[in-house]
Amino acid sequence: MKRITIGLSALLVLSMVTLDLQAQQGKGRRGGGQNGGGRGGGSQTNQATNLGLTNVNSQDLMRMWEEEKLARDVYISLAKTSNLPIFRNISSAESRHMQALEQLLRASGANSSALNSAHGVFVVPEHQQLFKVLVASGSRSPLDAVMVGAKVEEMDIADLQRLLAKTTNAQVRQVLEHLMRGSRNHLRAFASQISQQGATYNAEFLSQAEFNRIATSPAEKGQGRNSGTKGQGRQGQGAKGQGRQGRGQRGR
Repeated sequence: MKRITIGLSALLVLSMVTLDLQAQQGKGRRGGGQNGGGRGGGSQTNQATNLGLTNVNSQDLMRMWEEEKLARDVYISLAKTSNLPIFRNISSAESRHMQALEQLLRASGANSSALNSAHGVFVVPEHQQLFKVLVASGSRSPLDAVMVGAKVEEMDIADLQRLLAKTTNAQVRQVLEHLMRGSRNHLRAFASQISQQGATYNAEFLSQAEFNRIATSPAEKGQGRNSGTKGQGRQGQGAKGQGRQGRGQRGR
């Protein structure tokens, strides 16, 4: 993963994902956050083999789950300090991302009992510190808050791109692509808010050209399309011309 200048790991954090994975697995049950699924000896081994998680393994998925949780928890905190509806809406979408990844973890045969859904509590030390840094930065002003939101989604997209490049498994790719669509829609929503406040955003984890392309393109159909945009109009509108932005705004 790329790291921000203070040396913290980048996070993944993301949108509204359907749990159609349940139907594909023939389970029809909602993934719980605290109980390991797929237990039972040989059944676990078969599930892991069927998923082909040789490049994207259970550790990748567990770290991604916690990164999704990091996004959710940061947004919940910023919803309180900024009083912006966008954070309440998108934090709910991040919870659904966590559920989708739990489903994938169970299918890989991983024991998900180590996952801790408590707000602001993380197993990975970098995530614990990054949570504090992002919340502190985003709490300075509403503009700082949406700058943090754009940073989170930009990091998500970059990390999802790397994970997608590691696997050809159709089931894994379906979940990751759902998350990617959601993150792009979230980035559009935050970029629009930044533009409306007369500011610009300097990309750190994507190229500036790619950030601008996503920010100015129409919202994608599917999961997460309207997340965070109630009462705000179309996502991505008014986000053209994203250019340089002072580093002091970026949660450093």
